[in-house]
Amino acid sequence: YTPDWHSNNIMEIIWWGIPIVIIGILGTVTWFTSHSLDPYKPLASNQKPVEVQVVALQWKWLFIYPDEKVAVLNELPIVKDRPVHFTISADAPMSAFWIPTLGTQIYSMNGMNSQLNLVGNKLGDFYGYNTNINGEGYASMRFAVKVRTQDEYDSIMRQARKSVAALDEVAYQSLAQPNTDAKPYYYRLADSGLYQQIVMKYMHGSLPAPTDTSAPMEHTMHGMEGM
Repeated sequence: YTPDWHSNNIMEIIWWGIPIVIIGILGTVTWFTSHSLDPYKPLASNQKPVEVQVVALQWKWLFIYPDEKVAVLNELPIVKDRPVHFTISADAPMSAFWIPTLGTQIYSMNGMNSQLNLVGNKLGDFYGYNTNINGEGYASMRFAVKVRTQDEYDSIMRQARKSVAALDEVAYQSLAQPNTDAKPYYYRLADSGLYQQIVMKYMHGSLPAPTDTSAPMEHTMHGMEGM
């Protein structure tokens, strides 16, 4: 049996055209909104961003302020309404850097540089976490984000630069030993190229990786605590 039928061009245009238009609209919206949330994209501001180099350790966070010549363990002072540009790496198993109050999550990996741009629009103390399981101490891998005025931030940095504790390659090797000591420490940055050495050591073998120790690490140099 061969039925007597033929196609309807108008109906075919309608039932194919409507899905194509919908997909086109959704694809355009997805493209622009996804790229607007690019963590590498600088935030619009008339202020120079605060530069922070982040190193994920076992199981703690080290924040290096190259412009201020300061390094801070497990505490992150920033300025209200001033963008912060993070350069993120690791000297430990992969971690995930996340400050829920301020923005998105990004991974920190050995021998790699990730970037992230955030801004704190409200004064106060907030918290950041590692959301990637990377060992027994990952749940303790937290840090305080202190959003302060510019004057308060400058005062914190001035005091840190006067710290008796200097962070150089030798001090870093001790600091990088695995432990869950969550107390904040402030250091003078004695080696301005420390972050680059940490990143490059996985390619060139400089700065040997920290050895695992069963006993908790004792800080050989104490900075200012809980600033």
